[in-house]
Amino acid sequence: MKTSAALSALPLVASRVDVLAQGSSTGSIAISRGRDVREAVLRAVQTIGGMDAFVSPGDTVLIKPNASFSRTPGTGANTSPEVATAVANLAFESGASRVVFADHPINKPGDVTLKINGLGEAASRTGAEFAILGDRSDFEAVAIEGGLVLGEVEVAKICREADVIINLPVLKHHDATGSSVGMKNLMGLVYDRKAFHRLGLESAIADLSLKLRPDLTVVDATTVLATNGPRGPGELVKLDTVVAGTDQVAVDVASISLMSSLGYRGFDIDHHNRYISLASQLGIGDGDPESVQSRIVRVEAGGEAPGPAREGSLRSKPSWLPYLSLSAASLIVGVIALIYDRRKRGDGS
Repeated sequence: MKTSAALSALPLVASRVDVLAQGSSTGSIAISRGRDVREAVLRAVQTIGGMDAFVSPGDTVLIKPNASFSRTPGTGANTSPEVATAVANLAFESGASRVVFADHPINKPGDVTLKINGLGEAASRTGAEFAILGDRSDFEAVAIEGGLVLGEVEVAKICREADVIINLPVLKHHDATGSSVGMKNLMGLVYDRKAFHRLGLESAIADLSLKLRPDLTVVDATTVLATNGPRGPGELVKLDTVVAGTDQVAVDVASISLMSSLGYRGFDIDHHNRYISLASQLGIGDGDPESVQSRIVRVEAGGEAPGPAREGSLRSKPSWLPYLSLSAASLIVGVIALIYDRRKRGDGS
């Protein structure tokens, strides 16, 4: 039984080990891990070329966090204020003349929601603005060609005004799709989100990504709402991870794989998150797990050099399952041995 307990701890130890690789590329998807949030964001962005590759001096930068809910920081429902601050600071350091956070909060009033979730303060702390979307005058109709269900959609005018768009979603469970990451987060730039549900939510998400293609996606996977999303409360998983890349479909695949590898329901593309395969079919990005796996660069946010992803498919079973099976077998053997020993001694209680 002691052996069983020791074997059960192996996956916890293994989960703390990252294999690092050589080099970086703007075509890569960076997965950066570390408790220092600012450093994790910096390392992720550096791995795909650095913020200077996206932001030029004088640019207006639009940052789209998930700021939908009046839930406090650390609950996984919204983008972490720490991650938001780090990204905005990097944009300013690269010469941005104006940084604007924007979202269409679900919980009203928007200013109260931003005060509760901390994202309003995060913006002001860096010198950025926060545009609370909601009035129809904040949006304009744009045509979508080649979409599955959307021919036209009203999106925030600030998208047209920005030189650079950075999508800053939080990775979390979502009861309607399975999970919510980058492409789902773009719905916060839309006026009539109910129309997406009427027309077919996952098809509409894919269609929106035909029109809204961020220059950079940075995913907050520091604290993940693993159940009862999108608002919670639910089970929280502390991953201390940031994912970054330019291919929004591939970034979504890489991000949800972090949770699917732990066995959490909803974080897969076989039975959930159909918008990923639909977006891939529309040519928006790479939705093939094997291809995405080959593009992942994992890096610790402690100064080590970046390196290649681990071997294996994103569809593979959780890495801890073999240990779990071995642990269960060891436990059974231990119980049988204990019963046998007690009977042998005549105390069969």
